[in-house]
Amino acid sequence: MSIRKKLFAIFAGVIVGMVLLVLLLDGLFLEDYYILTSKNRMEKLSDQVITEYEKGEAGFQEYIENLGNTWDFNIRIIDRDFNILYTSNKNKFNRLSNFMISMLEKNQSEIDKNKYKHINLYDDSDNISKLMYIEVIDTNTSLILTKSLKSLENSAQISNQFFIFGGVFVAIAGLTIIWFFSRRMTNSISEISYTAKAISNLDFTNKVVVNQKDELGDLADSINDISDKLSAGINNLKDDIEKRKNLVRDMSHELKIPIAAVKGYAEGLKYSVANDPDKMQEYCDVIVDECDKMDTMVKSMLELSQMENMAMNINMKIFKTAELSQSVEKHFELELKKKNIILIVKDVSNGLIEADYQLMERVCFNLIENAVRYTPEFGEIHLKMRSEENKFILAVYNSGSSLSKQDIEHIWEVFYKADKARTRNENRNYGIGLAIIKSIAKIHQGDVFVENKRNGIEFGVTILQRDGAVIK
Repeated sequence: MSIRKKLFAIFAGVIVGMVLLVLLLDGLFLEDYYILTSKNRMEKLSDQVITEYEKGEAGFQEYIENLGNTWDFNIRIIDRDFNILYTSNKNKFNRLSNFMISMLEKNQSEIDKNKYKHINLYDDSDNISKLMYIEVIDTNTSLILTKSLKSLENSAQISNQFFIFGGVFVAIAGLTIIWFFSRRMTNSISEISYTAKAISNLDFTNKVVVNQKDELGDLADSINDISDKLSAGINNLKDDIEKRKNLVRDMSHELKIPIAAVKGYAEGLKYSVANDPDKMQEYCDVIVDECDKMDTMVKSMLELSQMENMAMNINMKIFKTAELSQSVEKHFELELKKKNIILIVKDVSNGLIEADYQLMERVCFNLIENAVRYTPEFGEIHLKMRSEENKFILAVYNSGSSLSKQDIEHIWEVFYKADKARTRNENRNYGIGLAIIKSIAKIHQGDVFVENKRNGIEFGVTILQRDGAVIK
């Protein structure tokens, strides 16, 4: 059975049960309740009538007639001989009926003792059941109130009919409302269930649409958030797996060439291809050089892996940016002279930066090394450092050719080389340096950028600074 049918059956049972219970209580106790309330009303009316009678006003007869008609009571005042002095019944009799006199005489002792008496159901001479209440006013007069039980029975029947019709109406209206809300609720639950099942099958295209500002609406929003986050996480995982596959493939390609070279030269030594000392030394030098290249690449990859996993400890401190520029100028002095390249330092950062000095020096060296590699002879390299709000920006511009849109999108990836024509032996360029720069920027909660400029290109990093870290 579906949830909707279960909810409908439960609520329908509750409503029908409540209606039947009300009707049962009405049938069992309504008439007794009417009799009890009528007795209470008799006592209250008796007090009112006696109060008005003792006032002795001329309009007393009219008063009890109106009161009797209003409450459907027969009100009579009698003397000791059972003569009627006043009555609310317009068909006025001078004396009580013999049956009523007999009933009073039977209860006379209790009446004299308590000054009042409820006489329960009895059959009058007209064969109609009635309630009678008598209260002694003084030694000569008493007050009698009577009420026909027929009117009580009629009222009970009318009430029962009303309850039946009302119960049927309430049941139909309640079941209709329950059907509507159960349908609305179960539709929302069904949609949430359908979307959750789709998510379990890694289908994140479906979204729960529940236009309700309640717990179901909150649950739908949570399901949608979970779907979005799982979708983003799985897509990132797929991208990461694809990148790692590409990394393994590219690294295998990069290692294949030096391994083949080492094997070839080692076999040359083994089979005495190099048969003189100079030739043997040359072969050994090549083997050592190729091993150094592989060692450099493996170390760089390990370092990059540590940075990407945030496993590297960094030493944050505030230092002068002039230290970076001086270190760069000293390190690349000979290489710049060799290619006749001019290095221009533009430091407008107010002289201070908060970062890991060793890592920022690595950023500068990699950017300058990359710039030197692609700057033509007699070209220019600009090292720029500046502060903007809570950021420190380090950029390196070099004159030369620009990058294509595709190169700009992939230039920060491992083993990516924009200039496919350059050989692997040139400056030991493995395409790892820019990827390391990006990881260093990420460690400092920063980012990288690359832009084509007029007659050249600019690479740079943006490093986040704490409030007050860059002192002015």
